Amino acid sequence: ILAGEIRMARKSYSGAFAVVEGTDDARLYTDFVDSDHCVFKVAHSKDKAIETVAKFSDSWGVFAIVDADEWSLVGKSVPIPHVFFTDTHDAETMIIRSEAFEKYLRHRTHDTSLGRFLSRYGQDNLRAVLLMSGKPIGCLRIINNSGGYGMKFKGLFFNNFVCNRTLSIDKEKLIDSVRTNTAKTISMSDEDIQDELTKADETYSDDWLIVCGHDLAHILSIGLNEIFGHRRFHRTSSEDVECGLRLAFEKEHFQQTDLYE
Repeated sequence: ILAGEIRMARKSYSGAFAVVEGTDDARLYTDFVDSDHCVFKVAHSKDKAIETVAKFSDSWGVFAIVDADEWSLVGKSVPIPHVFFTDTHDAETMIIRSEAFEKYLRHRTHDTSLGRFLSRYGQDNLRAVLLMSGKPIGCLRIINNSGGYGMKFKGLFFNNFVCNRTLSIDKEKLIDSVRTNTAKTISMSDEDIQDELTKADETYSDDWLIVCGHDLAHILSIGLNEIFGHRRFHRTSSEDVECGLRLAFEKEHFQQTDLYE
């Protein structure tokens, strides 16, 4: 369907077509291109974005920007040109790794509270805390994707397994929460999942490709609400965090990414 839309649009438009996974991606990247020479099309999934690009020759000027996810970690690649990946797991983690994250924190955190929190746990910056907290969830996602266990992560209540004082993850509670959140029975014992989490943590070294931006947004929202957020703001949801991060991400930040290069 999307390929057909692009073919129809080509009759009256001579510029490039950028295919992205979702509407949030289109909103993010639109600010960084010449809108007169590039329009965005939303495929609503990574696979569909790639499939759409594969239907066109080079002369059509159709390319895709998709999340890297954990593909390079598990040896998965795309054998077609004109598919470009985020530097990190997804757009949200790419923003968190950039200087836009500091910009966001300046507006949303209480300096004294954040400094006290970081010094208490011996961390130099909040990124390190988020990476440590997000890695077990990211590893569990990889285990699920690789093994096809059908675990459901959408709708997880992060307060059930994220400590509201340290932002650390209770792995047993994480596994229990995923089980509760998943309609079907997961064919792995808790002990086996714990063992697989340990193996994944030792096997995969690039944390920025492991952690999921949506997970980090949930964890950060707990930190803002319970530990170091500025009091002038009301309760902050993970959606609020993601929106704020995108707004903080400017062209100068994008130009420093490998994706831009």
